[in-house]
Amino acid sequence: CYEVRHFDGQGNGLFATRDIEKGEMIFKEFPFVWNGFKAAVNVQSSFCYTCGECIASLETPIKCPGDCQVQFCSTKCLSTANTKGHSFICSCYKRGGLVDRFSQTNKSGHLALALQCYMHIAQTCVSAHVDVAETPKARVERCAKLVLGGYHKDDFCRANHAVRTGRSTLPDLEMFESMIAPAYFATHLEDGWASIREVFAGLPLSMWFFQSSSEVEAAQLREAFLFAGQDGIFHPVFFR
Repeated sequence: CYEVRHFDGQGNGLFATRDIEKGEMIFKEFPFVWNGFKAAVNVQSSFCYTCGECIASLETPIKCPGDCQVQFCSTKCLSTANTKGHSFICSCYKRGGLVDRFSQTNKSGHLALALQCYMHIAQTCVSAHVDVAETPKARVERCAKLVLGGYHKDDFCRANHAVRTGRSTLPDLEMFESMIAPAYFATHLEDGWASIREVFAGLPLSMWFFQSSSEVEAAQLREAFLFAGQDGIFHPVFFR
């Protein structure tokens, strides 16, 4: 009853292909990432961290073994969170942690979602099959594409610019990239970018071991993951 269409400069849109009845279920899917933490002083969310289902009516929601604030509706969702790499960012969800700080300064929740995207990439880097001929940098690039390849990748800075100016197209791309986008990045994203990178930089080396890798290989993978150069996943253009 629907289809996805892409419009240049405006992104994807969902369009009905027939009349839809009131109350009709159109589709239901498992969220790739989502953020349920919005309180200024964070309290445990009333929704499952993994699937987003309401857990307010559950007598004993399942708590994270890492003693952070996230809760789950079932052992299946807890297992899924671990499979997706929650351990990489578990500390961020503790009271007073990074997600608490984000909830106070980034009301849209973009930074918390970005944190989870990096979590997915990190977990994929350590769990995906090993290509012996692949450099650590190439492994990170491949895993980032595996994780994000099927998802919408509109530019946060361009979206902000479109909202503020009412223009969906850029009259001068060079000016936007050299002047306007860096200003949006510095205002809205730079502090979050630095904080998220710091989280992964501070993880113990044991988190980066993958399929019979040595300590040196794990260190190389961590270094490649944190790389902020032109083709790195922490480059500002990739982040935004």
